[in-house]
Amino acid sequence: MVELEKALKLLLRSGELKKIRRTGWVLHNVPHPESVAEHSFRVALMAFALADELGADRNRMVKMALIHDLGESVIGDIPVGRADYATKPAMETAAMKELSGLFANRKEFLELWDEYETRQTKEAQLVYELDKLEMVLQAFEYEREHSMDLQPFWDGVSEKIRTGEIRNKTLVEFYNLLDEKRKTFKRNKQSRHSSR
Repeated sequence: MVELEKALKLLLRSGELKKIRRTGWVLHNVPHPESVAEHSFRVALMAFALADELGADRNRMVKMALIHDLGESVIGDIPVGRADYATKPAMETAAMKELSGLFANRKEFLELWDEYETRQTKEAQLVYELDKLEMVLQAFEYEREHSMDLQPFWDGVSEKIRTGEIRNKTLVEFYNLLDEKRKTFKRNKQSRHSSR
């Protein structure tokens, strides 16, 4: 019964991620921005869908993707540029240690978290990269849906590719494919406006 109570606490705590809006979108005035839970779900789905193509351990990637933002259920989504951003890693690690007590497999949970944070394995690096690519995928959707320009998000990911922080060739191709779709969308939108 104790393990069921812990699981219930964990699930209630993780439910907070459904209420926490991704701060970057809020700061850019995106109407009805996604929650942290929605973002984490698609990162996990991307891991599931692309793991074979990436030659990686699918189960490990999906598990990592599912927990990668779980600490935000305790500390919230702290964006780059906020005064306390420098302390985010320490706050998130403390939150994850607190949450680990709710897992029956605490050791595995903490190992996955540490692996993700240190990017010490291929799978951890890939989930990190998928996390960034999911963000620009979402930016593209918002740009199409709300006629917005979310260039700063694209610039951030482009810079991570340029510096090698995002380095998997398949994922760089994925980014380039998405970027080309974005450019085509923008050209088509301009030509529709020009012809009026």
